Amino acid sequence: MRKLFRYLNWTVSVDRDREQVHLFLCEGEEEDGTKCRADSGERPDFESARGWTFEHIRERQDHRSFAHMSYTAWHMVPGREPE
Repeated sequence: MRKLFRYLNWTVSVDRDREQVHLFLCEGEEEDGTKCRADSGERPDFESARGWTFEHIRERQDHRSFAHMSYTAWHMVPGREPE
């Protein structure tokens, strides 16, 4: 069995037809030393997810460390279709 590989130029870009997802996670500690781990829940826009951090810090003023996770769909298109 033989295979032929062709090197192609590819364009990689954000898939605008698919929704992005953002989530903020509190990394602050409770009084007993355990991590808080409260989160914003998955939200489609960054500002809404980040806004949750301000709501959370109003309740827990000593929780000042957060992680941001995001999901962005990408797609790849060859410069020309393989033969």
